[in-house]
Amino acid sequence: AHDITALIRAREEQAARARVLESTLTRLRGGVARFDENMRLTVANPAYESLIGLTGGAVHAGMTHRDIIGLLDEIGEFTANGEAGAVRVLMERDRAFGSTRERRRPSGEVLRFDTQPMPDRGSLVEVTDITALKKAEDEAKRRAAMLDGMLAALPHGIVVY
Repeated sequence: AHDITALIRAREEQAARARVLESTLTRLRGGVARFDENMRLTVANPAYESLIGLTGGAVHAGMTHRDIIGLLDEIGEFTANGEAGAVRVLMERDRAFGSTRERRRPSGEVLRFDTQPMPDRGSLVEVTDITALKKAEDEAKRRAAMLDGMLAALPHGIVVY
């Protein structure tokens, strides 16, 4: 007879930890997707799918990044000719080095994609909705341009100390 209490306890602890991690991943507002070295999706949270424009379980483990881009292209997420291909190339190139890029969806939302390499040659992609930030930035640029125009039109010199 062998005492397997420690093994059973370890399995229970591992299962409990997996439930906590899955619950946490599900509740994140930002999107997270993990790809393996062959660019196959291993895990993604619901926010990833909804932020990029897909719904209803369209994204699932085993899909390639190319499959996901293809789905997005089919539903009209890429408005510029060749944009889907460019995104494929960027992801495949940048997965080994990491990158940050922005993309405006046809709906007007602006997303930031942070890609970082993983030790197993896979990659982690984080998606954040930065629409409000971009609107504030655009408004600040607009106001600065308006102020520059007003100052340039004044017949008097102005010095600010």
